Amino acid sequence: MLLIFSKRVLLVIILFSVCNSINATEHLTASPATINMSDYFKVLFGLVFVIALFLISTFLFKRYGNASMTGRGQIRLVDGLHLGNRERLVLIEIKDKQILLSITPGQINKIDTITPSSLVENNDA
Repeated sequence: MLLIFSKRVLLVIILFSVCNSINATEHLTASPATINMSDYFKVLFGLVFVIALFLISTFLFKRYGNASMTGRGQIRLVDGLHLGNRERLVLIEIKDKQILLSITPGQINKIDTITPSSLVENNDA
């Protein structure tokens, strides 16, 4: 039932757009179009507006869009190493611990937990 209704709505929308395009072409062919200087400014203003909107949105996305991936929370990605096409080692930091994980397509395994005291001991040796 819903599929039949959506097909009818789609058909009405297509017919409406075809009728509007026919009316628009009849209007254009009935009187020759004259281009004023104000039309150029409207097009130029629209183009500048769209470009400015694009630049502002890309700036805002770079600044705030991927904030969850930057590690400002309690979990931070320290380093990663690709071992193959679909395998990698990842070192993450949670509060005062670092955890080494192996990631494969089917599972994630914890290999080792490193605390700051063990890092100091390894650097002294």
